[in-house]
Amino acid sequence: MATLAGNTIASTYPLLLKVDSNGLDGTLRAIQDGDATDSVLYLATDSALISGNGTKLYFFDADGGEHISANNSGVLSIAGASEIDLTATAIDINGTVDMSSTLVVNSSATITTADNLDTLTLISTDADANIGPNLRLYRNSGSPAGNDLLGNIQWEGKNVADPAEDVVYAEMRAQIETTTDGSEDANFKWSIMKGGTLRDRLSLNNNATVFNDDSVDVDFRVESTGNANMLFVDWGNNKVGIGTNNPSEMLHCASDGIFDGNVKIDSDTKGLVLGDDQDVTFYSDDTGTAYLVRGTDVSPHPSDTEGWMKFFIGDSSAGAYLNITGGEGGASELYMEADGGDDNADIWRLTSSTGGDFLLASKSTGSYVTNLSVGGDGSHVRAKQPAFMATPSGSQDNIALNSDVAVTFGTEVVDQGGNWSTDTFTAPRTAKYQFNVNLSLANIDTGADSIICTFNASNRSRSFVVIDPDLFDQDGQYTVSGSILMDMDTNDTMVLRVRQNGGTQQMDIDTDSTFSGFLAC
Repeated sequence: MATLAGNTIASTYPLLLKVDSNGLDGTLRAIQDGDATDSVLYLATDSALISGNGTKLYFFDADGGEHISANNSGVLSIAGASEIDLTATAIDINGTVDMSSTLVVNSSATITTADNLDTLTLISTDADANIGPNLRLYRNSGSPAGNDLLGNIQWEGKNVADPAEDVVYAEMRAQIETTTDGSEDANFKWSIMKGGTLRDRLSLNNNATVFNDDSVDVDFRVESTGNANMLFVDWGNNKVGIGTNNPSEMLHCASDGIFDGNVKIDSDTKGLVLGDDQDVTFYSDDTGTAYLVRGTDVSPHPSDTEGWMKFFIGDSSAGAYLNITGGEGGASELYMEADGGDDNADIWRLTSSTGGDFLLASKSTGSYVTNLSVGGDGSHVRAKQPAFMATPSGSQDNIALNSDVAVTFGTEVVDQGGNWSTDTFTAPRTAKYQFNVNLSLANIDTGADSIICTFNASNRSRSFVVIDPDLFDQDGQYTVSGSILMDMDTNDTMVLRVRQNGGTQQMDIDTDSTFSGFLAC
């Protein structure tokens, strides 16, 4: 401000500060210059005001930032270069606290409410896929060590003592086990009050998940949608029940029915392994008690092959029995899979049927098909044993001369195994096959030199009849029959052929002809 020294009042009047003509009283009045220009500062005898949108009241301005300001939206701002230090014993905030940075409390903090509304709510408005909101318990120790507690959450209430006492009824805590860089381990525990003492009920550590680590006499139960005791651990009696809360043995599986499949071991490798070998042995002692043990514990292996099962009776005079029993009205079945059952051809089933038959079935076609059925009277049926009988669909007329002509049997009467087609039988496996034929020949020319009928197979051919038509006094009809036991390899074929040598082409094969065959042995 310009100095007033040496100047007249009239010349320096605009440089003077004043209030209006009423002077200072209880009303806030603007501080003016000599020309009555209002400043942002208002004074009264009991108050002062800075008025104007965005105007600031500055304090010791270390870096140009320490001030208090307000705008016409009702926002009061307090700015400090380092911190704002409030030394009052209590700070009463009646509205919402909106923080855009981190809240740091160097001592404890207590939130008290008198209602049942949410006491503390963490909200994240982040729209990305990252986790949030986050609650972080951070032990910032300068010398971290094993067994350091990382944080503790407690649920505390009162008891009914006189006077009532504070009691921690439940707690969760995290603890360091190992602080080695790259090999850090931790422990996480859940504890609840039992008999006046906090007991560890769930412990998650570096090598195990432990229920009831304090060995409290409390049961463990897992409930499914249809069973209240899907898994039940009887802590007091050291027994486990599946489907029952009253296990009678160390492991007790129970169900509502007898044959409900209580236990199933389903594995791509080893189903049930006892000891170091892949062997399972069932045996009983002299008292009749049954045992399941490793085979080498009772007798040596029958061979070096692993994966064998043995039934053993300790009493030398007793027999060994395996009883597979079906429920009332149901069959009993035994399944066998070679080569790990990786192919349907390796899978077989033995069935004791309700009709009294014993059935052997293969799954080679994708579903089980009975190959052998043995009746209770000793009779048996081999369902897939090759067998066929065929007849011509129509007469085969004017058989060509001087040529081996395949006889066509287009109508299948029997074709068990599906090995017959039109004029050819194909052997499904290496074996001995029996073939039979009745061939009705019509319009035989007496002028023919010969008529030859032949079983024509892959390994060999055999003629079963040769006719000299000169023996006939006229053209006519003749029925020939033949049979043969033929050795055949897998996929070998059998065809019946007829040949007329010389004469007139006029011979026919009638529809009452038959050709049949089957696997004999």
